[in-house]
Amino acid sequence: MHRYAAIDRRDAIEKAFSILSAVVDEVFPINLDTINLTHSILIKYPKLSARDSVHVACMQLNNIETIMSFDTDFDSVSDIRRIF
Repeated sequence: MHRYAAIDRRDAIEKAFSILSAVVDEVFPINLDTINLTHSILIKYPKLSARDSVHVACMQLNNIETIMSFDTDFDSVSDIRRIF
């Protein structure tokens, strides 16, 4: 959804949301622990954006090892596996 909004393809957001909600089991909160870990991840992995670093922090705090993404920047993080 973020990508479609960024490239002004809002017509695709509804379909993207439907697909995403069909495969997502749980949504994790972003709290102070997440933000603190995000800071460390940003320093350790310079290829990651702040947004990607939040995703990685949520994954690490919740023992998630696999991410579904076309974003190859996640490949720089040694303790997660990216699938697409």
